[in-house]
Amino acid sequence: MREGNGRNPAAGNSFDGVAPWLRRLDPWARRSMQPAKSLLPSEESLRRRLSSGQVSPGAQHELEYLIFKTETYISHLQTIRAFLGGFIAYDAAFRAKQKKDEKQMLDQFDMCEFLFSETRDQVLKTVKQLAASAFVEDPTEKYLLFRYNVRFDALDL
Repeated sequence: MREGNGRNPAAGNSFDGVAPWLRRLDPWARRSMQPAKSLLPSEESLRRRLSSGQVSPGAQHELEYLIFKTETYISHLQTIRAFLGGFIAYDAAFRAKQKKDEKQMLDQFDMCEFLFSETRDQVLKTVKQLAASAFVEDPTEKYLLFRYNVRFDALDL
């Protein structure tokens, strides 16, 4: 039987938890999972500034594009946050398994399932937002839709 995750044999057995090198990201990852302290204040500030609508004559189209890109970027960051949270919960479940704490392990697996489900829902929201926009014919937006299709195809959307 081949060890590894199918793509990188050095990653080890995925049933043993997250690869050791990923643990170095742990402090950063945990901070990014605190939405009240990281994303939400900036999100509200951006929305408030963009919704003022004070632009030069003829620049309304650029403002609409900037608002669209900002909303899409916020949605994308929320997707990444949920996806990362799922991996953190997955790792915590296997840490609990190593400590023989079955209740904590099951709780973390439940959290992992919830966060990956949230990721799937957030991906759908972001893709629908991209596809329904007036800017969907822009080559950049077409490329982003393509990348979402490639990256999140395994989520069986």
